[in-house]
Amino acid sequence: MKQTTLTIETPGRGYYLITDEINSALQSTLANVDVGLLHVFLQHSSAGLTINENADSTVREDFKAFEEHLVPRDFPYRHNYEGDDDISRYSI
Repeated sequence: MKQTTLTIETPGRGYYLITDEINSALQSTLANVDVGLLHVFLQHSSAGLTINENADSTVREDFKAFEEHLVPRDFPYRHNYEGDDDISRYSI
């Protein structure tokens, strides 16, 4: 079993492909693995992970449009403990 910590900087709210970053961080470990299981733990209170094929880049656009419909930025959120950049503006 191997554990690696990986930090991925993003410009803010959105959907990002992280496969290449994970592969790069685990390259030496994965070289000797034929079968395995990868656990990804996101250490952020308002981050999420979606797993889908990437044949069509508009899938991320559809996710974003649905999210904006379901959870509009101008909703009167009460959760703002961490400041103005908390859930009301930047969560995904």
